[in-house]
Amino acid sequence: DILEVKALPYTLPAATFSFTNGIINGYLVMFADMHGIGKISVYFTLYAIAVFLVRPVSGKLMDKKGLRYTVFPGMIACALSLILLGFSNSLWMILATGVLRALGQGAAQPSLQAGCINYVGRDRSGVATSTYFLGGDIGQGVGPMIGGFILAQIAGLAGYQVLFTGCALLMLAAMVYFYFFCKKSGVR
Repeated sequence: DILEVKALPYTLPAATFSFTNGIINGYLVMFADMHGIGKISVYFTLYAIAVFLVRPVSGKLMDKKGLRYTVFPGMIACALSLILLGFSNSLWMILATGVLRALGQGAAQPSLQAGCINYVGRDRSGVATSTYFLGGDIGQGVGPMIGGFILAQIAGLAGYQVLFTGCALLMLAAMVYFYFFCKKSGVR
């Protein structure tokens, strides 16, 4: 009763969000330092506000239209924000990527959690939720380690561009995986 296998199709895309969170939390300040950008802590405040504002709206949209209207656009927005982040060279550009990422993650992640519980069923909702958050914890922990390995191999700004673009590609791969899962299982 520790792991609900049926929750994994939702857990894996959600873990991808956590993976990128770990990367951003671990390396954004150093990335900004390389560009000589100060006051980068504003990014985290603006990101939190944007996530807070988008979640109620995305929840209503998911309830009316279904997961596909929040998860897929959210994952695309997050992937785009990560690509743009790698090429950002000013505070305003980095802040704009943070808002875009917050809109994407704020829409997709809660939808994935609600979808996970609905898919698994109320009788297994506790272990489904546990599995969902376990995936997030693993992604959050592994992300910075893999990011550190990549940055050790590729020094300088190119390393950050590769790191953030790699996260975007991982997000898109998770989206494709979830798309085929939804198509196969009839999730709307």
